[in-house]
Amino acid sequence: MEQFAALIVGIIAVFYSAFLFLFQRYIDKKNGAKEKNVQMKEIQNKITENYKTRDLKDPAVMEENNKLQKEMMSISMSLMKGQFKSMMWIMLLGLLVLWSVNTFAYGSFPVGSFWVFSQVITWFILISLVANILYKIIFTLLEKKSMLE
Repeated sequence: MEQFAALIVGIIAVFYSAFLFLFQRYIDKKNGAKEKNVQMKEIQNKITENYKTRDLKDPAVMEENNKLQKEMMSISMSLMKGQFKSMMWIMLLGLLVLWSVNTFAYGSFPVGSFWVFSQVITWFILISLVANILYKIIFTLLEKKSMLE
């Protein structure tokens, strides 16, 4: 019966990881993170090309580089704004989940305590990390096979 707590905490960790993974994908799509990252990469390539091929002391080149850097900062700030809002809600939900998981601290877990974390929290973190890695691998493979948008 003591191992039942480890099973329940593991199930909670898997579902919580799935929720976080899908929520983050939704926020990234909503904010157009992929497109913005592509734009930033293109701007970065232009700036790098300017540094390699053009005279940096030329005022026109300096102005163009400044303009490109401002554009890059604007895109970067909009990305960070979208991620910050969602991060606050995720942190609050995470605290609630950790508090509820800690109620299972009476059970026996297959791991010891680590650093300042109790056995139940260590178990929760380990299961969450493994689940998140598996989700990342699965979704990456599905995207490569064009099974997801």
